[in-house]
Amino acid sequence: MSYLQLSKDSLSFTITKAHIKESLESLWRIECEGYMESLEEHPFTLDFFNSSRKDQENTFNSFPHKESTLNFHPNALINKQATFKISNPYPQSHSTSHTLDFINNALPSTLESLKDTIKSAKNKNKDTHHNQTSKDSKNSQESLDSLGRIKEYQGILCFVEYLGLNTQSSANVFHRGNLTPSLNHKHFFKLTLCSSLYRMSLNKANRIYTNKSVIEAIHSTLNFYTHDLIKPLDFSGIALHYPKLELISQYEESDLDFITRLAHNNGIYFCDVRGSICFYDSAQRHSSREITFNPNVNNTLNEPCISSVSKLQSLRAHTFSQSSQNALNPFSLESLSLKSDSLLQEGEQNNFTHSLHINEHHYSNESSFTQSSDLKTPITLKEKRLRVIEQSLNAQSNIYDLTLNESITLNFSSSLKENKESLRDFIIIGMEQELINESLLENNFNSNDNAIKKENAKHLKESVTSLMNTEQINKGNESFNPLTQNTSNALESLSSPSSLGKSHSYSNTLTLLPITFSYTPSLKSKPKAPSSTLGVVIGESEDIDGERNTIHTDNFGRVKVRINCFASQEVIDNARVKEQNNVQGKNIENNHSQGTLQNINGNTNTHTQTTNDTLSNTTQTEENIHSQENHTTNNDVENNHSQMKAYSYHYSPYLRVSSPIASISSGLYHTPRVGDEVIVSFFDEDIDKPYISASLYNQSNPALPPLPLNAHQTSLSARTLNNTKETEDTNSSIVESGLNEITLSNIKEKEQIYLQAQRDYEELIKHNFTQKIQNNKDSIVEGAYNERIKKIHTQTIDLAKIVSIGGEYNTNVALSKDTIVGLSHTLNVGASNKLRVAKDSSEYVGEDKSVEIQANLNTSIKQDENRNVGGNKREVVEGDVELDSIKGLNYRSQEHINLQAINYIDVFAKESFSTQTDKQHTETADSKYSEIQTNYSVNAGNTIIHQVGDTSITAKGDCVIIKAGGVEVVIDSKGLIVKGGEVKAE
Repeated sequence: MSYLQLSKDSLSFTITKAHIKESLESLWRIECEGYMESLEEHPFTLDFFNSSRKDQENTFNSFPHKESTLNFHPNALINKQATFKISNPYPQSHSTSHTLDFINNALPSTLESLKDTIKSAKNKNKDTHHNQTSKDSKNSQESLDSLGRIKEYQGILCFVEYLGLNTQSSANVFHRGNLTPSLNHKHFFKLTLCSSLYRMSLNKANRIYTNKSVIEAIHSTLNFYTHDLIKPLDFSGIALHYPKLELISQYEESDLDFITRLAHNNGIYFCDVRGSICFYDSAQRHSSREITFNPNVNNTLNEPCISSVSKLQSLRAHTFSQSSQNALNPFSLESLSLKSDSLLQEGEQNNFTHSLHINEHHYSNESSFTQSSDLKTPITLKEKRLRVIEQSLNAQSNIYDLTLNESITLNFSSSLKENKESLRDFIIIGMEQELINESLLENNFNSNDNAIKKENAKHLKESVTSLMNTEQINKGNESFNPLTQNTSNALESLSSPSSLGKSHSYSNTLTLLPITFSYTPSLKSKPKAPSSTLGVVIGESEDIDGERNTIHTDNFGRVKVRINCFASQEVIDNARVKEQNNVQGKNIENNHSQGTLQNINGNTNTHTQTTNDTLSNTTQTEENIHSQENHTTNNDVENNHSQMKAYSYHYSPYLRVSSPIASISSGLYHTPRVGDEVIVSFFDEDIDKPYISASLYNQSNPALPPLPLNAHQTSLSARTLNNTKETEDTNSSIVESGLNEITLSNIKEKEQIYLQAQRDYEELIKHNFTQKIQNNKDSIVEGAYNERIKKIHTQTIDLAKIVSIGGEYNTNVALSKDTIVGLSHTLNVGASNKLRVAKDSSEYVGEDKSVEIQANLNTSIKQDENRNVGGNKREVVEGDVELDSIKGLNYRSQEHINLQAINYIDVFAKESFSTQTDKQHTETADSKYSEIQTNYSVNAGNTIIHQVGDTSITAKGDCVIIKAGGVEVVIDSKGLIVKGGEVKAE
């Protein structure tokens, strides 16, 4: 029997050689060669396989043909679950029996021993034989269990090569007589078995995870393979807390490369061991297994031991300490001089790392909105990785059942007495195994087998078969079945080429790390980001059309983008989830139908059982995944039930928008709107550092100037934002047409700069504003025009100024107002004209002034009126002139006052009327009438003369002279004197 077996469902391959490579750095992989025994010389044909595939595509036809259960066409094996088993390669080293030796002619004695066994079994009582055989079988099984464990690798077949038949091999000529068919065909294969996680490496995916931690992103990716991982997930080894990150990107990476990069770059490693896929971020303390160090090359008893320990070291630079790879946060080189001693002790290294962080040099702009600058963690991980490389050892061993991530204690003392100083604790971080079954090298199916061994084997098998035919024990008695089985096993063991003098060969190379150091995987580089890619700006929801021409941003002017290359992946993933859900539902329905048919037919279909087992494993896997979430609640892992819904990770977090000028001192600011097509670029070619570098026009997002008619224009424009709230309230789509625009037209002789403000337009000029217009300026204000000038307003018009006011014209001057008109000034007032002066009013006319009043002139003077006329004053009144004075009325003239009336002059005074002149007072009239009601006095300083014709009365101070008719009467102090007449008394 071979100690190497590979089985897939009902198919079993005998393995002749294998190479196994596994480490905490990568997935385990088994490359092996072996054969399968079959009754058929041609076990598969292409036509048969194609028909079998058609049957499998029909989910309701769950009962394949009989031949399909034995089909091992490479297409039927690839990507199928299989188990690779390793049993103890050296069972003879633990047993007192000797190995069968055909070369030393041990066949006769062995054959006689078998004969005695069969005869003794026949002569015993059936019941006694049954009890004794069962007891012996149980004791034998317990003994075998104590001799060694069976090491299993459960995975998938990722490579299958059919080599063909070898009809010349000695193993193909053995027969079991007429009782059983002859297994005379051996089909040889090259097979590669790998971890089921390998299925995650067969794709290239683009995904964006926002506001998730590293553990959550790994969980989300693994959920796509719930039905494919075979084994449950175990996150109980995650002890640290991982904060949520703004952005985690997967670009053109397989899912395996993605989770490996996330895990390793955060100090997390995972391995497929012990029936589960385990994740760790810290050293695990398991019970240690003590192993002896035995450097003796002649280990004839095959004692389980480590035979040699080696160490390979090469000179390497501390790249993490000799240079700064991030310009945002460079390190002070003085703080990065590593000491080799500090690498030996964890505590000292922690102190060194702490001091290293204190001496960091920071720039003020170290924080990026999209990806925070964090050099501490990578630097620390690089230091730990360096310690792993420096402290790891290589060891040679013959122990087959060691497992990855297992703790061992290596005893370097040859004494059986425990010596703690000679014990060293390690953890296995890598293992490479070479397994050769030298007794079964039939994979070289062109080899010439040894003729003597072939004849001996043939003679042995024919003799034993004949013995079984002649000494056959009751075939139907079940109590004898164990002995029959043991005899068959012994027969196969004796007839196998392992008894032809060949032996097993097993060795492994271990990579050991002292347990005082925690394992840290190597850091993985990120995929190179594209120089740029396309995206569409999105809003609060995924309804781009419903929110088009709106703005959704944060406090820093960043926007979210649906990146096209990630959106297609979302469609693929959602289709896959839907397909998995459908398959799961159909499998449940098929299992119910298959169970009914099995009850009717009374048999169990192998394919149906396989389907049931697959579904059971899938369900168990789901339960294990969900149960493991309890171990990662401290890392904020979301419930995986939500992951079975539609995936939505095509949109980015808030991304910064590039601008030609952007600083606290200057800038050109623009916020892309929902529905805009943008170009997404990446800082430092880092897929986790996207930003919006530009925008593009397209068919659904055309340029605002109508094209190609206005292709000559250069425009800066912005349409009025749509009101999404109003759209929701009215249950309608409102598309705004308003536009703010600055357009430069460049047609010759029609060059133009056009500015449009949809509503308000404001200018702020903190100093001078100079405007020069070399031709005309037209300004139309359809509403009010308000202008305020806090200082002087100077306006110079070289030619004419025409002001046309349709309504009122109000001028309010707080202080003085001076108007200078070089020539004439004409004021045309269509209706009334009022002039209000709060204080004095002066008017200067250099020459003549003419006032023409078509109607009345009313002048109201509250106080005095003074007029100074340098020349003559002439007033012509076609009607009456009335002059009313509440008090006096004074007329003064330096020469004369002339009152003329064509008709009459009427002077009326209720009280006194007086005239006074310093010289002559002359009154000339045709007649004069005086009526004095009371007194009439005439007072003269010298003489008063009353004369009518020749008659006169002259009154002097000393006399009165009366002349009449030639008679003169003088009255004075002397008396009365009559001259020229007589005095008569009548």
